[in-house]
Amino acid sequence: MTPAALLAAAAMLVPHGVPVEPPGAGESAVPTPERVAALVDALSAPSRSERALAERVLIALGPAAADLLPTPGSPAAPTGAAALAALDRVRTALAAPPPLPAGPSRLRIAELPRGSLGALLEAIAERTGNRLEASELEPGMLSAAAPDLSTLAEPDGTVTFWTALNALAPGRFTVGTVGEEGLALLPPAEAEGAPAATAAGVLRIEVGPVAVRRRFGAEGSLWRAPVRLIAEPRLQPLTARPLEGGLKATVGGEPLEPFSPAASREAQFTDGATTFAVDFLPPSEGSPAADLAALTFGGAYEATFLPGRRAFHFAPNAAGESQSADGVTVRLERVTMSPVDAAIAAAVLYDADAGGPAFESYQTWRYEVAVRLRTADGTTLEPTAPPRVVAEGSAAVAVRASFSLPADAAPDRVEIAAPAAPVTTAVRFEALNVLGGSTAKETAPPTP
Repeated sequence: MTPAALLAAAAMLVPHGVPVEPPGAGESAVPTPERVAALVDALSAPSRSERALAERVLIALGPAAADLLPTPGSPAAPTGAAALAALDRVRTALAAPPPLPAGPSRLRIAELPRGSLGALLEAIAERTGNRLEASELEPGMLSAAAPDLSTLAEPDGTVTFWTALNALAPGRFTVGTVGEEGLALLPPAEAEGAPAATAAGVLRIEVGPVAVRRRFGAEGSLWRAPVRLIAEPRLQPLTARPLEGGLKATVGGEPLEPFSPAASREAQFTDGATTFAVDFLPPSEGSPAADLAALTFGGAYEATFLPGRRAFHFAPNAAGESQSADGVTVRLERVTMSPVDAAIAAAVLYDADAGGPAFESYQTWRYEVAVRLRTADGTTLEPTAPPRVVAEGSAAVAVRASFSLPADAAPDRVEIAAPAAPVTTAVRFEALNVLGGSTAKETAPPTP
């Protein structure tokens, strides 16, 4: 149910005679103290469906409602344990970061500093949420004056993350992979033989250097084009699926025929990047060196990534209840608890129409679900081992977690954190010329 539908349904809630009105036509769903107070009262309603709807509507009102919630122990706060737990879940949900945008991060040129390269990189990282790790760059490089990026600005005065970084990279740094500290910026490589790069939405696309290699078991040669796709480090990329034939190559406007299926197959990401190579049949006539100088690439891909994690909170006696947010539903299946240990079983399901990939066995590591227990005094209890995936289905997994409980521990909340539903965005690029990033050196095919 969409936030607008939830707010409309809230009109049916009339706790203590105070109607909860939906927004009128053309109005925004701005929370008011009266509306929030009525919904908080509805958390104590006799009907379970009314309580559940009130909780979901409070969350749908968005972060602006957080400051209007009553503080624990205040006269306006509910007194029942279930209502207090629901209010706690609402407060946690409203504090959660919003889903990451599917489109590329944008920078407003006028807000960027005009000092050193290091200061500019820090500003880019802060404004986009893309962490950059530049410790391997020379201090002199980071303290050097940063170039002017104003010529890159689009009509609205902004530039995408990758457009800015690609403009800064030549002669200053090489783009590495994504680690725990962010995207690694490495010392610059030799210009000769470096790949050509372009920005396409949330991806940086590198192609080259192209090499001529002999065909195995046949006359003639092939042109091999290494390709690397790197996602913005704020994202957790899963796959890049080719669109409209994937990678394409042309010479003088004439398309080349791909020789290998790598031009159109799905690519898996590791450390924020994926690398593969595509072979093309060269033109039948002409000099390889001359033809390579006129070689350009283009293509289209669908990038699928996880846009962050969402936390769901349940009372220990709430087995059978479900909560949903951002295309993911978590159902608390079973809770068993003794004075010394506890076991939690839960199911995590993704909306089938959200386009998320199925949970094949080779993909489940990407959907790590965290399960924790919290006590009344705020202590967090971690499981004795990472939660186990005990069953898989189409866009669904079942997980279990076991806990050892300290003496006198009294868990009053089960917290389950799961990735939000995968998001897919299309990226396209064209006319990427690999001149200066190609070599006509012939290489032998691999020995079988």
